[in-house]
Amino acid sequence: GATLDVTNATVTGLPASGKVLQVVSTTVSAARSTSSATYVDISGASASITPSSASNKILVLANAPGAYASQASGGGTCYGRINIVRTSTQINAAVSGWYISGGSGGQALGDLYNGITMITLDEPSTTSSTTYKLQFNLGIGTTFFASDGAATKISLHLIEIAG
Repeated sequence: GATLDVTNATVTGLPASGKVLQVVSTTVSAARSTSSATYVDISGASASITPSSASNKILVLANAPGAYASQASGGGTCYGRINIVRTSTQINAAVSGWYISGGSGGQALGDLYNGITMITLDEPSTTSSTTYKLQFNLGIGTTFFASDGAATKISLHLIEIAG
């Protein structure tokens, strides 16, 4: 195949929209869990970005690969939710959970691991600093874990895309 050498070259004529302008990321390594039925902030899972133009978009990537709900032995439905919030507005939500019968399948006390990954293209329409954060709640069960604090980490990435 052919190779294009762009050493010391200037590329022109590309469209302005769609370019990545900046990336802001945060990672939470500690365990995070809740038994709250109402959404609560996931401590440490927030980041701020200042768009350079009000027409730009923010690609929000959130990952909680170790998310799981816990149910008392005996089985049943258990689930929790993770929510992406811009300032105070929910922009995306996802559910982690399953139905488990009698704690079967080797899951201790009916714990069920089902990670959550969310991707959202947001249009904040501002050039002011904008904070995005993750929240979680327990739907049904004993406890909802967004991270076990061991091998899994919660991550939040904000990517400004030229509009």
